[in-house]
Amino acid sequence: HNILLRIDDSSVGLAGKTTSIGDALGLAVKRLQDASSASRVVIFLTDGVNNSGVLAPLKAAELAHDDNIKVYTIGLGSEASNDPF
Repeated sequence: HNILLRIDDSSVGLAGKTTSIGDALGLAVKRLQDASSASRVVIFLTDGVNNSGVLAPLKAAELAHDDNIKVYTIGLGSEASNDPF
């Protein structure tokens, strides 16, 4: 229920004009490293455009895979993407 409220309150550009998909996923992986294996899931809401950040999105996905973290991606808000993530 709380997650649905957060999604309802979200808006495009809320976190700024740039998107760091790799950095965001890398941070999620780091935060989940000490979680039990049953709760190691990331739900990633993105328009698919990566235009800033240090960590490449595919490298972050590899890190999640290596740590047995499931990543579910929901595409939202963009008709075109420059990044196949």
